[in-house]
Amino acid sequence: MLNWVTGLVADYDLDAFRLDTAIYIDPTFVSEVQQAVGIEILGEATVSNLTYQASLMRNAKGERVLTGLLNFPPFYQVPSAFCGYILESEFANYSTQGSWKSKADMTGLAQVMKAQLDSDRYESLDLLGNFVDNHDEYGRIAHYCQSDTGRIKNALVWLMLAQGIPIVYYGTEQGLLGHQWHGPGNPGQDGLRESLWQSRFRTDTWQYLFIAALNRVRRDYKIGAGSSEVKFFSSESLIFTRASHAGKHEAWVFLNNAANTTATSTFRYCPGPLPGIDGQAWFDAISGNRMDQRLSKGCFLAPDAEPKVLVLQTDNVLIE
Repeated sequence: MLNWVTGLVADYDLDAFRLDTAIYIDPTFVSEVQQAVGIEILGEATVSNLTYQASLMRNAKGERVLTGLLNFPPFYQVPSAFCGYILESEFANYSTQGSWKSKADMTGLAQVMKAQLDSDRYESLDLLGNFVDNHDEYGRIAHYCQSDTGRIKNALVWLMLAQGIPIVYYGTEQGLLGHQWHGPGNPGQDGLRESLWQSRFRTDTWQYLFIAALNRVRRDYKIGAGSSEVKFFSSESLIFTRASHAGKHEAWVFLNNAANTTATSTFRYCPGPLPGIDGQAWFDAISGNRMDQRLSKGCFLAPDAEPKVLVLQTDNVLIE
């Protein structure tokens, strides 16, 4: 096995591996594989216990096991946080899946984020692979959010800008709605493993364009690897910051789970950043609109319920 994986790296110049069902493999051998390949390995660990999850990166002796992991603990909270959908976690009662709560709740997601950020057990938070849906669970994010554009956008901003590696499940950019259901005809996991060719691989869907815009934000403001801090959360909103430009600046991320919003539905967030000085101002990196005038008394009054990513600029020019 060691010869095979090292041969793959040598023959194909690979960047990284995804290790399926990592929790069912002897961790001593996993550590040997990680050391031998010399590139990152993201292990699949379908767990919600953070202590156990972190031990798959660095064991109790402080020895490295895997460099990275698919980040299941926050994923288990995402459908409820943004969409009010009941997903639960690895030891849950799956008979409750396929239904929605009366109200979405950000609390669980924010608490998991904060616990991970405050922990010193993880080898690297930058190598946790974040996702909002995948091929194994009950449905896609569009199904969880019942095609609510505002809620899906907020979830996608979390995906692309939370600390870690964003992993976009194929078909999200096409708005695929695949899911399982209870009762006769349930397709099982095949229900969310649809073929993609019927979409004609469109590049003009709002989902494709929005994900592309978020990728530009990550690139232009250098929000990739770097620290993060949860500033505030409630059942309805989540505020966190990301280091940008190698830690010289901060980007403020404002998310909510308001349902069926319109362009004129304002949203108040507290806290917000202090107004810019010396010719600098805060702009929404997604829309490009200036937001400095909406910062008052330590809060940010967003003009609508669309997700916002506030960054400092001077005369609409990036600050390096």
